[in-house]
Amino acid sequence: MIRDNSDRLTNNRKLRTHIAMKRQVIFTAYGFFDLDYTLVHSMLAAATTYLIILIQFNEPTAPNEFATELPVTELPFFLTSPS
Repeated sequence: MIRDNSDRLTNNRKLRTHIAMKRQVIFTAYGFFDLDYTLVHSMLAAATTYLIILIQFNEPTAPNEFATELPVTELPFFLTSPS
């Protein structure tokens, strides 16, 4: 800190305005982590991921019109067990 015995620096409006403009404001959650745009980005990414997963699980399964039954192939005689 600068010692200002004459109060010239503390009464200087230009200097106070400059210091106030250059001061960086950081919001924190009780000091655990910063509340900034990276947090917002992470929250949006997580919410989007969960939403996509929920949509995929709640999607009704409609019968596929193009699906056909697979042909059944008979086993050769020597692979079958006698019954």
